[in-house]
This record gives sequence, structure tokens and C-alpha cells, in this order.
Amino acid sequence: MADMEERFLEAAMVERKGINGLAISGFVISLSAGALFAAALLCQLGVMLGPLSALAFGVLAGAAAACGAAHSAVAIGLCLRRGDRGAGFALAGLAVGTVFLALVLAFAGMFIVEYYTGVCIARLRW
Repeated sequence: MADMEERFLEAAMVERKGINGLAISGFVISLSAGALFAAALLCQLGVMLGPLSALAFGVLAGAAAACGAAHSAVAIGLCLRRGDRGAGFALAGLAVGTVFLALVLAFAGMFIVEYYTGVCIARLRW
């Protein structure tokens, strides 16, 4: 019985050398949040579609940014714990996801100000 436990523990301690797929998915999801945020901004400025589409794209961008940052945060822990490659992708995905999440929250604030005041901040002439 002890021999079987030792073999199991040895098998669990084998270092992984592959690229962590969660790190890559977190980075790609965070980048897709950037594309969705750009679409929301273009809708808000009146270049394409309309303000309701801007709201939909903004919500999707926020969800994608949060998911990308969460995937990347989990991937950093896995890369450090198991020795997987891809920690750079995970760190970049965490940074990009966090930045786009902050931009989406600022965009939401702009949307709320426009709704309650009737003044579109994006169309003001400074």
C-alpha cells in the first residue's frame, strides 16, 4: 500500500512543461474585450448603429474583460504552482483585462451621466 502511495505522489510531482491553455484563453478573451469596447465607443459616437447597441457592446466588453482577467489570474497561479509555460500570456491578459474593465466602468459612468443630464459627453466640443 505504501508503495502505491509513493508512486502516486511521484506522478503528481512531475513538472509540466506545456503551455497553459488557460493563460492563452485569458489573454485572447481580454483582447476581445478591447474589440468590443471599441465597437461600443464607435456606437456611442454615432459612427455605427446606435446608443442601445453601445450599451450592449459595453456590457459584453465588461463581461469579457472580467472573464479574461479572472482566467489570467487563475492561470498565473497554475503556472507558478505547476511550472507551466505561459505566465507571460497570463500576466499580459491580466493587465489588458484590468485596463479594459476600468475603461468599461468609465464608459458606464459616461452613459449614466448622459442618461440623467441629457448631455452626451462624447459629442461635446471642447
